[in-house]
Amino acid sequence: MKVYLIRHAQSENNTLKAELRNEARRRLGTETLAWKTEADNLYIPRRSADPLLTKKGRYEAAELGRSLAHKLRNEGKRAVIYSSPMQRTILTATPLALALGTTITIRGDLHEVYGVYKSAVSPNGKLVHSNPGSLTRDELRQQHKVIGDVSHLRPSGGWYNGERETLSEAADRACQVARWIQSPELLSQIRTDEVLVIYSHGHFLDKLIKALMGGRDLAGHDPVFFHIANTSIIELTVEEGEGKSNCSIKLDNLPHLQGGNSAVGPKKISESVWKAGVARRNIVMVMSAALLGLVGSYVLGGPRK
Repeated sequence: MKVYLIRHAQSENNTLKAELRNEARRRLGTETLAWKTEADNLYIPRRSADPLLTKKGRYEAAELGRSLAHKLRNEGKRAVIYSSPMQRTILTATPLALALGTTITIRGDLHEVYGVYKSAVSPNGKLVHSNPGSLTRDELRQQHKVIGDVSHLRPSGGWYNGERETLSEAADRACQVARWIQSPELLSQIRTDEVLVIYSHGHFLDKLIKALMGGRDLAGHDPVFFHIANTSIIELTVEEGEGKSNCSIKLDNLPHLQGGNSAVGPKKISESVWKAGVARRNIVMVMSAALLGLVGSYVLGGPRK
């Protein structure tokens, strides 16, 4: 089974954070991380709980949809499209669905790490997080006509009704999604002429990659973070083996942007491939300097039960 994991196109929050960080670096320099601390302290209270795409993001989504639809048609493949319920992922998935004349299935467990939240600074200087509310099934369908199945969402009220998610909860959720992707049930549902296309988010995809490699992100304390560029395609090949599923992973594929990393500007992306039988106890992954800005190895534990 072929699976494409795709990060959403550039969002309003992506632009806001980049602008604040660039300004802080210009004023404070980069000898220490004071610039990052200041920029992030300004960003967190100003970020949108569920941002839309920027003009550039809409272009990226259109190019992605055009390119991927062309590729799938040439291969004689159909797309089974899943998306996070967040606006930026649905808007990124829409061009592909329209081009192929299909619909998008919404899964609540594909949302970004931390969920839907707003932050404010309390009188004692601490950040306080709250849930500003999220869209219901009907509201999602009204805003996005291309949405089909919403049965995975809560039947009443907003799709996200919890407090701000913890990193540990997000890691557990990534393991849950990894099990779904590798499940015999899903393998039997996706036909040989179909490709599973999943639209999600950068931070969550980092955790999902680690879960697919048979490990579990250490609740934010991992020494390695997979930076996934906007509209980057992570290509998986999932095959049923003897008592396990084998998963091949190829990271940061951006043919629709002609090798340009939309998050940091034009840049050649080196393809990096890791293959792993997920039933193994330990997996050593050698990181690509071009992709991650470092060279090292990372040992993931065995599959989380």
